[in-house]
Amino acid sequence: MDELCGEVERIADLLDARPEAAGEAITAFNTTTGHDYDALDFAEYDGSRSLAPPL
Repeated sequence: MDELCGEVERIADLLDARPEAAGEAITAFNTTTGHDYDALDFAEYDGSRSLAPPL
C-alpha cells in the first residue's frame, strides 16, 4: 500500500513540476493497476487525505 501511495504522490508532484511527463506516468499507473484515473484524480489526491488521526 505504501508503494501505491508513493506512486500516486509522485504523479501528483509531476503534474506541478513536469506536466508533460505526468500523462505518461498516469497511463502507466492505470495499465499496471487496472484503474482509469485522470490528471484530476491525482491533482486532488492530497486534498482528499485527512490530517485527522483515525478514530
